[in-house]
Amino acid sequence: MRRDAERADGAREGAERADTAHTQRTEGAQRTEGAEHTESALQDAEARRVLREELDVTLVVEAAAGTGKTSELVGRIAALVAGGHTELSRVVALTFTDKAAGEMKLRLRLLLEQRRQVEERPRERTFLTLALAQLETAHIATVHAFCADLLRERPIEAAVDPAFQVVEEEAAERLLQREFARWFEAHLEHPPEGIRRLMSQRGKGARGELLRAARSLCERRDFRAPWARPALSREAALWGVYRELHRLAAQHHHARRGQDWLVRALAELCQRLERAAPSWAVAAGDEQCSEPPSLSEADVDRVEATLRALERATLPGGYRPLWDYRGGNGELAPGLDFDEARARLAALREQLQQLNQQLSADLAALLQAELWPVVDAYTQQLAATGSLDFLDLLCCVRNLLVGCPEVRRELSDRFSHVFIDEFQDTDPLQAEIVLLLTSPDLNETRPERLHPAPGKLFVVGDPKQAIYRFRRADVAVYERVKRQLLASGARLVRLSTSFRAAPAIQALVNQCFSRLMDGADHQPEYVPLENFREDFNDQPRVVALPVPAPYPGFASAAKPSLRALEASYPDAVAAFIDWLIQGSGWQVEDAAGPRPIAPRDVCCLFRRFQAYGSDVTRPYVRALTARSQPHVLVGGRSLHGREEVQALTTALKAIEWPDDALSVYATLRGPLFGFSDSELLELAHHLREAGAAPEVVPRLHPLRPLPRERLPESVRELADALDLLGELHLGRRYRPIPETLSRLLTATRAAAGVAIWPSGEQALANLLRVIDHARRYEAGAARSFRGFLELLAAQAEQGQGAEALMLEEGSGGVRLMTIHRAKGLEFPVVILCDPGAPLEAQRPSRYVDPARELWCEALGGHAPLELLEHAAEVRAADAAEVVRIAYVAATRARDLLVIPTIGDGPFTTVERWTRVFHPGIYPSDRRAGRAAPRCPSFGEDSVAERPFDEELTVPVRPGWYDELAGGHGAVWWDPLALKLNQPELGGLRQQEILRADKSDPAVFAAHEAWRATRRERLTRGAQIHEPQASFTQVARRVLPPEGPRDAAPLLDTQADGQRAAAPPLDSHADDQRHAANAESTPSRAEPPGWLLERAAAVLIEQVSIQTDRPRGARFGTLMHALLERAELAAPGSTRAAIDAWVLLLGRQLGATPNERAAATEACLSALTHPLIQRAAQATALRRECPVTWRTPDGERWEGVVDLAFREPSGWVVVDFKTDLREPSPESTLVYRCQVALYCEALTAATGEPAIGYLLGV
Repeated sequence: MRRDAERADGAREGAERADTAHTQRTEGAQRTEGAEHTESALQDAEARRVLREELDVTLVVEAAAGTGKTSELVGRIAALVAGGHTELSRVVALTFTDKAAGEMKLRLRLLLEQRRQVEERPRERTFLTLALAQLETAHIATVHAFCADLLRERPIEAAVDPAFQVVEEEAAERLLQREFARWFEAHLEHPPEGIRRLMSQRGKGARGELLRAARSLCERRDFRAPWARPALSREAALWGVYRELHRLAAQHHHARRGQDWLVRALAELCQRLERAAPSWAVAAGDEQCSEPPSLSEADVDRVEATLRALERATLPGGYRPLWDYRGGNGELAPGLDFDEARARLAALREQLQQLNQQLSADLAALLQAELWPVVDAYTQQLAATGSLDFLDLLCCVRNLLVGCPEVRRELSDRFSHVFIDEFQDTDPLQAEIVLLLTSPDLNETRPERLHPAPGKLFVVGDPKQAIYRFRRADVAVYERVKRQLLASGARLVRLSTSFRAAPAIQALVNQCFSRLMDGADHQPEYVPLENFREDFNDQPRVVALPVPAPYPGFASAAKPSLRALEASYPDAVAAFIDWLIQGSGWQVEDAAGPRPIAPRDVCCLFRRFQAYGSDVTRPYVRALTARSQPHVLVGGRSLHGREEVQALTTALKAIEWPDDALSVYATLRGPLFGFSDSELLELAHHLREAGAAPEVVPRLHPLRPLPRERLPESVRELADALDLLGELHLGRRYRPIPETLSRLLTATRAAAGVAIWPSGEQALANLLRVIDHARRYEAGAARSFRGFLELLAAQAEQGQGAEALMLEEGSGGVRLMTIHRAKGLEFPVVILCDPGAPLEAQRPSRYVDPARELWCEALGGHAPLELLEHAAEVRAADAAEVVRIAYVAATRARDLLVIPTIGDGPFTTVERWTRVFHPGIYPSDRRAGRAAPRCPSFGEDSVAERPFDEELTVPVRPGWYDELAGGHGAVWWDPLALKLNQPELGGLRQQEILRADKSDPAVFAAHEAWRATRRERLTRGAQIHEPQASFTQVARRVLPPEGPRDAAPLLDTQADGQRAAAPPLDSHADDQRHAANAESTPSRAEPPGWLLERAAAVLIEQVSIQTDRPRGARFGTLMHALLERAELAAPGSTRAAIDAWVLLLGRQLGATPNERAAATEACLSALTHPLIQRAAQATALRRECPVTWRTPDGERWEGVVDLAFREPSGWVVVDFKTDLREPSPESTLVYRCQVALYCEALTAATGEPAIGYLLGV
């Protein structure tokens, strides 16, 4: 990183960043697009009229995705205050995120300002002016912020500290861990039954399981109902199953075929049972024994753990469960044939599963009871420190309203209207608070009997987007409250006109979800989306992106596998994104109209980020990095898996433990310092020679005094690095931890180093996040540097720590985020990822009964009895929520939706959560695809690789399908049309140290070639001067000393056939910057042999200029400086900016007034040239870019390219010349050769073709 920083420092500080204003049209903005004259034509025009005009009715608004529900809510508030029905200070508007609350307040301000400007009636204008004055103090906030305000008003009645603080999640987690550690240590010597049993099953992992269980109970501590324990005798139940299992498994001793798979499975089963309880094994073999031998509690726990583990037990080295081996036929042992053995084994497996379920339910109830003291200690510690967490805020306000009628009366009188946005995300506590505030019956406190006053409550939401059951917001709560409101006189209003998505996307959504959301089976009633937008061009709106290689590699594989799917699809996604941005020409539409797709327009949506302990997004990130596509992982939990964070953590270990030689070596060798092995060995050698280290192989110790006077210059930097680590070690206890981190990163110039990595902005943001984490750590009770290191290690082990969100809404980069995090957002392009995420959960998630204050979910992997009894109901609710998650994902798309598919599919076994889209994406005629508009040429097969003959299946033919089931069209992509399998780019982690097989003859040939290259480089390195020249000097080599060569075919002669005298060459960029090198370095006599031929291909363009304008080197320098700084995208609006630059640069260069005026007009004229306009639309742009090219014979050429930009066909190089209007043939030839050299250098650097232009300005 130190070396990278040196290169990065040469880059210009004013390099252009990604677009800083990402115009993401909000629902309200979309709603107003031409809405003035089309309002009456909307399908839901009557519903929208009701929202604005019927102000004395309680309304329940169900608004589909993109219908502008927040805008309608804001509009109703404005109508209320403008009509004098209430004041803004008496209005409560609640939402669920700080960002949403801020946007709501901003929208309300804009709407009030607009209405006040056009309002002519004095009375209404006065009301609007008053509302604007009250806006900053209005209760427009999140539910939790509103509750905090109420508690600060009434702390005594609420029994909270008047100066209470809302504790952040990280601080609350540290507090919980501290209280749990105290409790765990106190019970470790004599643990209660539940803890003891769990420790027997999980071993060292039991502590982590207990901590997670305690955290779960803390988050649901308002549900305190105890869980039921099943009625069973544990030891007797274990003995019954153990005895029957052992008697069957012991038959393997008498088996005639010892290598049969079923016999081997029985043998493994028998060995496990005998190891668990030898005395029980002996008793089980005795037919007369009916009672088990007495065992200690620890032995019974071991038997229970063994029987639980048997459900998933496999043979040593195998992956198949013991229970699945079928074995042969005939007699297995005397008196037992294989069929009977299989039948008995299946029956015993079912008995074992039932027993384990009962024991798990018993253990879960024990764990709940035994962990409640941790929850109580946590809440007591919060109270002792005057802190409240988010759950406390809700509970305290609910208790305040229930327990203090006078407070409830005062608040009910003060707040005349309550508005709730995203009501489907409301949990029972929040719904109860809202009903208590709006009900006129102050004597009624039972939630189910509360009824709001007419017109006082307005709730808006979309039950189809209820996806937060894990946060207590169940769609059943929404439906129950909705029925309660409708029964009390509220009116149900539905908004269906969506202003967001293209018609084809809406048709697909309607087709796929109308049949799944029918108002039954835990689903709301579906409201079809009505179209508002029209397509602005004929490009596809829905793309089916097939998995290129969905099958396993072996030849007998006839079905796709999840592993193949997960390995192949990320590369297809990245390749499609690369094509979409770089070569498609496709556009998206924003408020300013259609424009090319940029990386920031694309969002990859995931059901999950973690699966079985692995990072689901990692292959997608690597595939995007391999294609140099900027991206950001929003909300990922892989912070401690990032290379830059691991490097920083390793450096902190070296600072804390300088005796840890491995950490010191990894720090010096890693990306922070970047020293090579040869440098490290060289310093060790010099230390041994100087006698400064007693070891045979000296250790590089940060605290070891170094004999600097005896060290050569080549290792001085390394010695400085060791001194830095030593100084940071000695001062780590006397300075704040963030300062230690900052000093390390500043000394290593890490910011500049990581900024040039792939996704460098994200890497830099992650480093800053670690510093911020240290700052929050010190703001709490902790102060130890070692404690901070241990915290980082614990978070890394547990997979905690989100990557820094370095994007704001206008920053560049492909987003990768979960569907839950994307809810409420929209993106021009949405790509659905991770198609293998399950649709149905293997285990029921949670059972909630608010009336009984009962919340049941698994603790430590053990499900309580109530959850098992309602398992079918809970699984159905879980599956229904996944359907709603898919709906949320599809409705995030605005202009393009990409859905994963399999060309030979559908296969519901591997296409899991995305199979809800199958009815709208798989065609009935699989071979009817035709040429797709604005798409590349496709082949005949949508599967790139399959291990069997394609004639055995009928794949979907890539191409355009007009009429799918929903009446929409879609493109089935050809994966072979994408550039798949790009090599990965990355840091040290991705570099293979030993890459080749040493037994390969090619290795020896490569080694010999390396030796020859090394000898030649050593010879070249021994030279005193390295030959170098500027590109202009090399171009001049085509001119012999006595005159030009035969260059007539290249020269544009003047109309009169006469040649003007050669003016001075306009080569300021090369000759001025490299004058010193040119004087000290002899130039080569001969130019490259290909130069004249390549120069003939350089094109000449001329901007219209004044005939009598100034000339000379100073004017040329002024023009080049102006064109370097001018804004290319908007030439019509840049005169003021150019005048300012001319004034500044003219003073610096001493330009005359005539030169300044001429430069302004010439610059404005140049910006309108088609070449410059092409550059403004390019995907990559370089201005005044330094170029260095080392030729095969060792000469180094240097220069500066005025302008280079990238188009789908390759790079375009433009060189500005101020003397091109009347040049001599010699000048033209040199200019063309100079541009030809630039093109060749750019091609050598990028591997892409380049064409050149001379642009006279």
